[in-house]
Amino acid sequence: MEVHPVVMPYACDSRARVAGCCHAIEMDDTVNLPGNVRLSDVATMFVTMNDGDWQTAREAAERVYASEPLRWIAAPALAEIAIHNGDNEAFARIIVAAMPAGPATEPGSKIYTTSVRLIQLAVLDAMFSGDAGGVAAWIAALERWLTWSGAAVGQAELSIARAIQAFMTGSMGDVELFSREAIQQSSSPRRPTMLATAKRTLALALMERGRVSEAHSEAESALAIARSCHNRLEEGLCLLLLSEVQRRLLSADQANQTRESAVTILTALGSVAWLSFSEHTHIRSEATPLPQLTRREIEVMHLVADGRTDAEIAASLDVSRRTVTTHLSSIYAKLKVSSRAAATRIVVERGLI
Repeated sequence: MEVHPVVMPYACDSRARVAGCCHAIEMDDTVNLPGNVRLSDVATMFVTMNDGDWQTAREAAERVYASEPLRWIAAPALAEIAIHNGDNEAFARIIVAAMPAGPATEPGSKIYTTSVRLIQLAVLDAMFSGDAGGVAAWIAALERWLTWSGAAVGQAELSIARAIQAFMTGSMGDVELFSREAIQQSSSPRRPTMLATAKRTLALALMERGRVSEAHSEAESALAIARSCHNRLEEGLCLLLLSEVQRRLLSADQANQTRESAVTILTALGSVAWLSFSEHTHIRSEATPLPQLTRREIEVMHLVADGRTDAEIAASLDVSRRTVTTHLSSIYAKLKVSSRAAATRIVVERGLI
């Protein structure tokens, strides 16, 4: 069955091929997999996930996941839905079940394809929470797994993970470098959805470096690829970025319309994580009044600026790590940022610490 390993990653922009594979499975769905799982459930899971029918994808994935021998197939799909829907507990359960040692899980000790995909998703999850240490740990794990395997598949994902890490530290030059690497790595052999992600990431880097016209071209290209793949999540993310590029091109009305389209898609998917992240990503201009931080939030930022971890901050202030996370989330929301580095830069520049 080639839907998962071949058609969706390499030919999802060929709807005839996708439809042909699914039709063949439906016409001869006589194979009962372990746990009486139907082969059509596996195909349905991947195709509907791509096409944005996440409810159907989740239902199919849950049926597959219920069969212990097949959990490795369904785990990434359920994990991805959980991340985007903001269900951190569900994501954590899947990660713990598949990789009990977390980033320290030894290469080869678990199913390779599932482990690599879950590691990529863990990088994304850490980015959403502003956990730079978590991003670094999972990237190191991905590097170990790819080195151990010698596989070419996964290299583009590693480059995107490194771009995420660079973004969190404000190193836009490195974001551009890594995204261009990802474009090359996903172009030969061509993996269209991955290519769209790489081009979207490049557009972000170009925009933040002030090369807005170039960013507009890359964002439009990424959007066209996402639409050719019928990938609703990537389409929504491309539109979200394109709206910001249009805003910087002083096309306010067009930017608002594009953002509305993006929000419609992402809301339908339930992708609250990306919507929340987008609200906190872009730093306010110097002319914009900065929301007032509480005394405790300023104390937290003093310790963040000193390079303290969440655990160290919690010990210093005699509070729980959860309380520290809550303070940081509040700070990020007020400052419209998504990382410790960006928050530190603003409070230092504005003389708050």
